[in-house]
Amino acid sequence: MQIQRYLRLMGRLYFEGARSNFSPELLRRFGGSLAMAARDANHIRIDPDSILGMQRRTEDRWQAAEIGWRRHSRAICNKLARGVTPTEAIYLHCAEYSTTPHTPRQLQQGLQQVISTHGTMSAWMLPTVQFRHRLQRGSAIMSDTFGAITTMAALAMSADDWQHATPEEWDNALNAGEVGVIIGQLAGAHTDAHTQRQDTNRTASARTN
Repeated sequence: MQIQRYLRLMGRLYFEGARSNFSPELLRRFGGSLAMAARDANHIRIDPDSILGMQRRTEDRWQAAEIGWRRHSRAICNKLARGVTPTEAIYLHCAEYSTTPHTPRQLQQGLQQVISTHGTMSAWMLPTVQFRHRLQRGSAIMSDTFGAITTMAALAMSADDWQHATPEEWDNALNAGEVGVIIGQLAGAHTDAHTQRQDTNRTASARTN
């Protein structure tokens, strides 16, 4: 792959990371130009003139990311101008951010657009988005007594070892947990209606007496 095309892919990945809502710590673990985005993320996302650290507007965030990537690209091109090979220039620049570059295949695969229930996004983002959704969903269901009981019962029956259950096994168990939440709500509504009838009958009886 030619160096200019490789840099364009690096830049796309940098843009997506810098402008995302992924934490700098998470971006750093992805490595490559995402580690560079991690270093620049707070400056790109937060308005430096804001006293309270307000988020930049979308267009301002885009402009800040453009400036950030031009700085990285220029640093790499300066190394090339000094006679360093493209591979060495990329590795040297990444080393300044304690990371190593992605391969051309990794960049292409990571930037491939995928369609999911959470929307359309680049492939590198999907596992994190799925994990967040699963965590939020699980937190809501497990905070409900009926939901938690049903979820754990379903997990115990379907997973060989519930402590090391796969994401798919958790998803199936949470599906059952959602049903448990509904059953619990129906049971609660029935109990409330029964209690209300009893209160009404007692009030009517007291008035008669």
